[in-house]
Amino acid sequence: MPTTMYMDTSHIRVLVASTLSLCVESVALGQASTSAPAVTSRPVFQIAPEPPPISDEDVALLVKSVRAALRDELAGKPERAPGYRPPALRGVKQILHATLRRNGAAVADTETKEIDLIDGSVAAGVMLGRSVKGKKIVLADHGDACGLELEWLGPIEYVTATNDEKGKWTDALLHCFEPGRECIGVELNGRRGWMRPSQIIVLNLTPDLALQAAEKAADVQMLDKSRHAKDVRYFRFRTRHVWQADATVRLPVQLVRGEQLIPPDAVTQEALDAAIHRMGRYLKYRQNSDGWYSEEYLPSPDRYAPGNSAVLQMHALQGLASYGAWSKDESIATAAAKGIMRSAYFLTPLIVPKETSALTTSQTTSAPIATTQAGQVLAFPGHGDHLLVTARMLLSMLELGDRPEFVPLQAQLVEAVLASQDEDGRIEMIFEAPSRDLPENALAAGIAMQALASVAAKRQNARMEIALQRADRHYHRWYDQTVDSAAASEVIRALARGYISTNDARASDLVFRFLDDLIGLQLTSAETPWPELIGAIDTKQPGLVGIDTASYLLAMSDGLELARRIGDLKRVERYQWAVRLAARFVMQLEITESGAYYARSRVDSVGGVRQSPWNNIIRSDSGSEAVMSLIAARRALFPSN
Repeated sequence: MPTTMYMDTSHIRVLVASTLSLCVESVALGQASTSAPAVTSRPVFQIAPEPPPISDEDVALLVKSVRAALRDELAGKPERAPGYRPPALRGVKQILHATLRRNGAAVADTETKEIDLIDGSVAAGVMLGRSVKGKKIVLADHGDACGLELEWLGPIEYVTATNDEKGKWTDALLHCFEPGRECIGVELNGRRGWMRPSQIIVLNLTPDLALQAAEKAADVQMLDKSRHAKDVRYFRFRTRHVWQADATVRLPVQLVRGEQLIPPDAVTQEALDAAIHRMGRYLKYRQNSDGWYSEEYLPSPDRYAPGNSAVLQMHALQGLASYGAWSKDESIATAAAKGIMRSAYFLTPLIVPKETSALTTSQTTSAPIATTQAGQVLAFPGHGDHLLVTARMLLSMLELGDRPEFVPLQAQLVEAVLASQDEDGRIEMIFEAPSRDLPENALAAGIAMQALASVAAKRQNARMEIALQRADRHYHRWYDQTVDSAAASEVIRALARGYISTNDARASDLVFRFLDDLIGLQLTSAETPWPELIGAIDTKQPGLVGIDTASYLLAMSDGLELARRIGDLKRVERYQWAVRLAARFVMQLEITESGAYYARSRVDSVGGVRQSPWNNIIRSDSGSEAVMSLIAARRALFPSN
């Protein structure tokens, strides 16, 4: 897979328009571009053909036919002939894949040949029943309590992308299908193998693993690809994917990349409240008894992955604190405070040169340097990013208000952040001999500035105002040279918050400049044919979108509130729609009851947030960012409620 690239947001709109057109139109199909498109042109997407449409009522009939045939087979009754054939389905022939699931695990699955859909539904039910009996599995209810997953395979389209002369996959081949939306398949000498979109979602497959599995299914070896390169053909197709939780559900739900589609008009105050509560409660559930977090959960194998990241711990706790403050649920706030106070065991005095900052100390003198303590800093053993975790701890405390146990610690954290700023305004917390050659950690500095701005909004003092003004000047200069969109987003959030104290027009101008460019990267129906991706912010490779949109949603929400405060009505209108779309995409990443059809443990999955629409790993920091972003969107979109 190509390395992810971050681009300067001041130029990114032009770059993405050009790159999308070239990559999606040419690379996705393995074709050479004959001429470069104009940078103002819209990207042209070429996608596999859509499967024939099937109405909800006809889908319900097909599912009912599978259930009836399964029930008869398990009861030992003779196979019955297909019943009513809807006019819309007459003559429709497709391959049907059926999976019977119990508690997420596949009890049995089968796949028909390309036959009449009604006949196929009956055949699928019979074959499922035979598979269950063959495995000697007893289903007292004849499978009625099991979930039924059906997937109809659409028409095949061959791609022109191939392997290289040594039989290795090319980048064009690896990017010739849309993960979770299109299958990737291969054929050689009459042998075919493929990975359905649902398999790619459930197994969390990257394009290379999907290709590997397809080739294994077709028994295509490396030797075959090198000796018979012209005979190896790759193809793709789309599917229609439905899920029925049990036999009592009349209308099965249709899934898109494993989830039900959320339209933009569904982003209401009530829907946001519900999503925040689901994700927030999940974040609370994921907290361990000691107050800290397990890092990530994999729904399909039902496994928690080990990890030890101080940055993730503080990020997750910040989200829990934000939810506790927003929900006004004392049990949530107490849980967040427990994690914060456990982390406080690792607070360490920050020792800096006396009467100067940590970054302006001369290293040329050999004379002893007088030092003094400047507050305390979080220093987890074996972990860096001291500024980042310290700033997140401070923000978490501020979310929960003036709790008695926090009061003495907050002052120490503020002192440490202030002491980490040099005369130029740069903020960098270090323990060793300072050096201006260190790379600038603007993302951590942006979060630290947010903390200072939040403190200043509560308690105005001259020292805090000077620190914010210095930081504003420095990060204005830094912004014009950066190519890091994620760091820029955090800095912009700090400037938007700081405006409350500074009323600095230069800060608001830069906030709007960044957001105007950022919104230009937002996927709409004009930029993508995939409705589930609408609202995502595409700052990386074309179409490579995911949970990072939540971080940009935080910045856009702050920008919307700033535009409303200033009275910029045109931007208010534009930012409102952008925030709504981005919130829609973040909500789409949540794993819901229907989207957890393959999960072995519902309680460990439902309410969690996926990394992307095709990556179902649930990380604690991703859930935290999603919760915070939806809370910010809720406040920005519905300020009076």
